Amino acid sequence: MSALRQKIEQEIHERGPIPFSRYMEMCLYDPELGYYSRNAAQFGKAGDFYTSSDVHAVF
Repeated sequence: MSALRQKIEQEIHERGPIPFSRYMEMCLYDPELGYYSRNAAQFGKAGDFYTSSDVHAVF
C-alpha cells in the first residue's frame, strides 16, 4: 500500500468522509507525496506525458 493511500485513509479515519476536492488536493499537491511535488520526470519519454512538442521543435 502506498504512503499516500495510507495518508488519505488516515485522514478519513480521523475526520470522516472527505470531499472529492480534498482527495484530489492530496493526490496532486501533498507536499511530500503529491504528483506535482515529487521529483520524478513528468514530461518526455521518461515521464508521464509524451506529446508532439517532445518529438520535435517544429511542433
